[in-house]
Amino acid sequence: MKLTRTLLAGAILAGMAGAAHAETSVTLYGVVDLGLTYQRGKVGTTDSNRGLYGGDYRSRIGMSDGIQNNGSRWGLRGVEDLGDGLSAVFTLESGFTANNGNRSQGGRM
Repeated sequence: MKLTRTLLAGAILAGMAGAAHAETSVTLYGVVDLGLTYQRGKVGTTDSNRGLYGGDYRSRIGMSDGIQNNGSRWGLRGVEDLGDGLSAVFTLESGFTANNGNRSQGGRM
């Protein structure tokens, strides 16, 4: 009989804990704005009369940050149900330079 009452009390408490649990939602999001650049040009000597002469062509490949001029960023967005029809909403976002990982926006969040 004591075991039955203990199990019943445990089941009731477990049910109440589920009802008291508020719904929380957190989303991690981000955009990486990065591209490759290819440059090919003649390297040689310049002369004011003849312009660029001599030398050979050279190529260079590299990464470019901010192709769309929006920059790379990441953020957290969330909602916490406070009960009684109230909720807390937050957004925390920060920018970074994709080709070296440095913080942008002056290091601010």
